[in-house]
Amino acid sequence: MLADAANVSSDGKANVLGVFTQFIVDSVPGACPACSLVLILEYENGDEKNQKLLVQWREPDGEVIFKQELNGEIDEITYPLPQIPIVINLSMLPLPKFGSYYLEISTSSSKYTLPILVITRSEKLEVQINE
Repeated sequence: MLADAANVSSDGKANVLGVFTQFIVDSVPGACPACSLVLILEYENGDEKNQKLLVQWREPDGEVIFKQELNGEIDEITYPLPQIPIVINLSMLPLPKFGSYYLEISTSSSKYTLPILVITRSEKLEVQINE
């Protein structure tokens, strides 16, 4: 999920504030100054302990306009359960045009996409009025 802010507490809980699925902007091009990508990774015994995570921000035509790679090791003492909360703080995500973007999150064994819509304030008002 994408949120205004998030962190992982010392006891392994993800604390999330302001979940959203769209950026509402006055104009483009622009950028999202800051947001947090919150993931819950699941693993099983026998899975590779050194994990690579790739996050790609794709614009409506599919072009990658931002990417971030992370390397980490699963610590079974800290995370004895098969779920690990991860918060990736993102800043200045580019918003070159309006439309349907998506975050593509890949691990060595899985790929997920998170759709995000970039719309104008007037489009948001039209949707609220028509509901």
